[in-house]
Amino acid sequence: MIARFSLIAVLGGACLAAESQIEGPKLGYIYDRQAAVIRPILGIPGSALFGEPLSSELREALVSPSQDFAIGVFGDDSAVVILNFAGAKLRPLEGARPAPTRIVISPNGTSAAIVSGIHVQLFSGLPGNATAGAEFDLAAEAAALAVSDDGELVLAAIAESDIAALYSYSKSGAAHRILAAGKIRSIEFLNRSHDAVFADELENKIVLLRGGADASLVASIDAPTAVAASLDNRKIFVASSASQTITSLSLEDGTSVSTACGCEPVTLARLQGGAAFRITDRSDGPAWIYDTGGAEPRILFIPQAGVGNE
Repeated sequence: MIARFSLIAVLGGACLAAESQIEGPKLGYIYDRQAAVIRPILGIPGSALFGEPLSSELREALVSPSQDFAIGVFGDDSAVVILNFAGAKLRPLEGARPAPTRIVISPNGTSAAIVSGIHVQLFSGLPGNATAGAEFDLAAEAAALAVSDDGELVLAAIAESDIAALYSYSKSGAAHRILAAGKIRSIEFLNRSHDAVFADELENKIVLLRGGADASLVASIDAPTAVAASLDNRKIFVASSASQTITSLSLEDGTSVSTACGCEPVTLARLQGGAAFRITDRSDGPAWIYDTGGAEPRILFIPQAGVGNE
């Protein structure tokens, strides 16, 4: 009881330190791994800068695609906590094991999987009414993992000899081996759906899973590294570090549009509003953005502090 009180007291102090926010339009937030801080992205696509970091003392954080909270670890015991950006509210994620090896948040930020090695804990009702759900063990540590928005389904890519096996796990923890693939680099559920898409980096395939099970080839993309869906689930976006491109694939008519980014995209992290995606992780250089909000997709960047978008 004393330890719990102490954690909440410390969290309260961290919240007070994080409450200074710059008002105005925001593209969202990013966890800066080099500095181990969360930074706001101030402005709009094409005219954005990094703001001052939030002093939340949150480590190994993952910003939700909904851009209103982050989950990370806090304190000497690496407790799992939620940072709500509105009011900078920081609180424990009740029931979560400390020091997780992976944190995964669903496409709309309503559910999360907290992974410790092969053990998975599911949480739904995020961020305001977080409720602990099922717990189960994977067959082995996952190379890639995704959780649906309702927290009812988990997909995990697990290495088996020289292949990758894709498993589904229901909320009861029941496992089903769906298929074998080359090297599954990225898996994402579509928004508010049990449909999902994954990128096979070895076999250069983008595969759609209807109902988390029935597989169909969407496209062949050279060494895909990340996938994401549009908010209306009509398009799939694919990043390729090998070709340094982002490709938009229509699920309605099969058309595709590839956009050169001049960078090595490693992620497709949705930003505020859902039309723009961060495609690189910021370290000591600019962050690159894929913006789908106009007539044609475009690549933009967010410069380092003091450097303009020239």
